[in-house]
Amino acid sequence: MFQKIDAVEEAFALYIVHKSEAKGLKCATIADDLKKAFTGLNQEQQEAALKHYLLLTADTSNLSRLQFLLNLIEQLVADGVLPARYA
Repeated sequence: MFQKIDAVEEAFALYIVHKSEAKGLKCATIADDLKKAFTGLNQEQQEAALKHYLLLTADTSNLSRLQFLLNLIEQLVADGVLPARYA
C-alpha cells in the first residue's frame, strides 16, 4: 500500500503542498503508535516484531521513507523502549 502512495507522491511532488505542521503531527502519531506496539512485548516478541519491521522496511524503495522508518527505530532505542545491542 505504501508503495502505491509513494509512487503518487513522487509523481506529483511538484504539485503537492507540504505542510510541516501536519507532517510533524503525522510523524509524532506514528512514533507513538510504534512505541505502544513495542512497549507491551517481552524480549522474544520484541525481537520477532523488530525483525518483521526491518524486513518490511527493507522492501521500501523510497529513500526518505526508509530514513524515516529507521529513525523511528533509533528513537525507540533512545527512549528505552527497545534495548540497544552491541555486535
